[in-house]
Amino acid sequence: MSDTIQQHNERPAAVWSSGGKHDDEASRGIADAIDYCVTRLDGERREALHRDFVAFHAAFVTGLGITVPRGHLVTVGVRK
Repeated sequence: MSDTIQQHNERPAAVWSSGGKHDDEASRGIADAIDYCVTRLDGERREALHRDFVAFHAAFVTGLGITVPRGHLVTVGVRK
């Protein structure tokens, strides 16, 4: 594992990165959908999207690559 992954996170990181064939297929499907949407933009809007996309992600470059923080909600339910 990488020196930038804390020791207690090495096992989850290895599991997370081992999605296999089905995850690869899902990723390709998502990438195809995004590509389809982007190619429908005219040239000027496509260039603006590319510029903004790159600028946004440049702020999150780390030793692991690009790691964009994501907010999340935790929902707690009570079974009746």
